[in-house]
Amino acid sequence: MKANWKKHVGRRTLRRERRLLALLVALAALLSACQPTPAEEAVVNRGDGTLEERISAPARAPGGYDCPARWEQTVSLKNLDIVFDADVETGGGDVYPVLTMERAAFTAEDVFALIGGLFPGAVELRCNAYSREEVCFDIQMVQRGQFSDVDDETGEITWTPYEDEQEQLSALNELLAQCPEQDSFAPLTQEDIRLDGTQQVLRTADGRLFYLTATEGSIVFRSSRTGDVQTESLVWGSGGYAGERPHALTGITIEEADAQACAQELLERCAPLAEFAVAAAEKARILAYVPEGFSVPSEGYLMELGRAAGACLPFNYGSYGVDNALRDQAADEEAYIEPWWPDTIQLYVDEDGLSYFAWYNPSTVARTANENADLLPFDEVQTRIADMFRYCYSWTDELESAHFSEIRVSRVVLSCAAVRMANRPDEAFLCPTWMVVYQNDEEAAMHRGNYVLMINAVDGSRVQFL
Repeated sequence: MKANWKKHVGRRTLRRERRLLALLVALAALLSACQPTPAEEAVVNRGDGTLEERISAPARAPGGYDCPARWEQTVSLKNLDIVFDADVETGGGDVYPVLTMERAAFTAEDVFALIGGLFPGAVELRCNAYSREEVCFDIQMVQRGQFSDVDDETGEITWTPYEDEQEQLSALNELLAQCPEQDSFAPLTQEDIRLDGTQQVLRTADGRLFYLTATEGSIVFRSSRTGDVQTESLVWGSGGYAGERPHALTGITIEEADAQACAQELLERCAPLAEFAVAAAEKARILAYVPEGFSVPSEGYLMELGRAAGACLPFNYGSYGVDNALRDQAADEEAYIEPWWPDTIQLYVDEDGLSYFAWYNPSTVARTANENADLLPFDEVQTRIADMFRYCYSWTDELESAHFSEIRVSRVVLSCAAVRMANRPDEAFLCPTWMVVYQNDEEAAMHRGNYVLMINAVDGSRVQFL
């Protein structure tokens, strides 16, 4: 029988084809246009010096930002309604700075400092790279074979041998012969830290093991050697693994408030995370790969961190989807071709405390460009956002009917985002930015993730991180 995952792949392929067709229609409309329109100005508004001019203006006096508590409006196109039904979230402060950011690379010193904050007390490094238990586990995994198929009715997985199986078994048996009978540990020093992606095993003061892998662009700590973290929305959307039925996570034994308190405690004692705050929390689990297939050793909460600058709320926009219909055509201009991914920091907490931590795409704040920038009035922001949606979805008017009929905006958040500078690939402004979270009804019906549209709160231009 064909597996559920194959059906999901087929549906995803069909949706990609539909989006590609829609995007081609939109591009054709763009190319045929002769004169710019106000809506087009909202889409492409880079390189004219407006942002730099507003940032270099004198800082305004501290004061709150005037905006409504909710935004309720419907923008109707021929085949599509764009429904704004969202709270307008602001930090409630009175200072909105613009900072200058630079790309960064993790060093052994950075990793060592992070370990000291995340794991209080003495931390040890395992001297042997592999334990006998780990190698025996790997032998069982190889003997199991590779995934072949899954029965739709029973969820039973079929495993089959693969080409390099015997060679891998021979190598593992040789490794097993070299493993010590018992693990040995020594105090961890900064000089022990490796940045080549090699897995290193740490033992914390309370006796827990964590598997560390680090490079110049990422740091990951796992309490489960073969585990991946999966959010409840992922498990609902397509099942977490082949043959699994979509479902809610019901085995969590820690309250969300306690998980949040644990995360806050980590942030307060961990100096490298001083510029970040919890942006979102979601039920999640650790899915471990075992010889029998899969196991779930833990359920808890996955929290995402975001930069908190002044009164701007933390928001991890890197975890949101990028809607092809809203891609800024100027993103391909040579001056802005280098993408700028935000710092992506996740931590997972269960009844044992911190059980997973990951940090990707490091950057650093170099200086302050404006201590308190003047933001566009919110009514002007609303106009620009609505115009953006009208313009980028105008292609639906050319179709007999669209494959989705509604876009619903569920959140409008005043946060901050990296805004690239022309011909300066290693430097960006960290600007106050409006985050507009939305989803079309087709994606919502399939429990897919949300998209985000980002509008610079200083000059009203579209913020693009790809």
